[in-house]
Amino acid sequence: MKKLLTLCCCLITLTLAAQTQTVLLVEDYADGVVYLKNGLRVRVPLNYDAGLHRIRYKQKGEVMELQNIEDVDSIVFSARRFVPFGGRFCECFPSRHSAQDVLLVDWSMQRHHIGYKGVMGNVSQVKGQSVNIATMSNILGEMGGTVNDPITIANANRDTAGSQDVYRLRYANTYYILRDGKAKKIKDKKSLMRAFPDKTAALDGAMKTYHIDFAAPQTVIDVILEIL
Repeated sequence: MKKLLTLCCCLITLTLAAQTQTVLLVEDYADGVVYLKNGLRVRVPLNYDAGLHRIRYKQKGEVMELQNIEDVDSIVFSARRFVPFGGRFCECFPSRHSAQDVLLVDWSMQRHHIGYKGVMGNVSQVKGQSVNIATMSNILGEMGGTVNDPITIANANRDTAGSQDVYRLRYANTYYILRDGKAKKIKDKKSLMRAFPDKTAALDGAMKTYHIDFAAPQTVIDVILEIL
């Protein structure tokens, strides 16, 4: 009880005035742990809002927002770890080759309306008019699923349960490499190449192996961790 009261001093109730801006990184709230710098640990259902860059949690059925970032050491849920960095929470990935190097991902996701749900895996541009989703494979491919995959549609439509609207996800992540006490910022292939000037050949090989695409964040993460 004392731990919960302590956490509540760092948290405020969230009023979601702009629901359409919220894009949850994980499909559902997952049991997690907030590690405070004073040594306390609080277990609570957690998620990350990649649209508004905020950690959210649930308490007694209400959605809350984590505040006072400076009091938090780290947050863990769904086998993912987030740490404060630059006034936000970034997902943390340790290097596979060095105990000192770390990759941080500042997730940034927005939903863009592409049509309406039809039947049998179709998307309609106008309600009641069906267009085969296969003709939109390039668009829906950015969402990380396969065409005609109803789960793919649902994932981009997390907070509009029951709605006929279909969205695609667009990523604008920023990646940070922490090495020797310095942070290198990565937003595109050019900045990625600049971050590893002494590993050009290995980086070229990794980008080909993982088919790097900054619209598909996991490929970027895989390439960086392969080199870092």
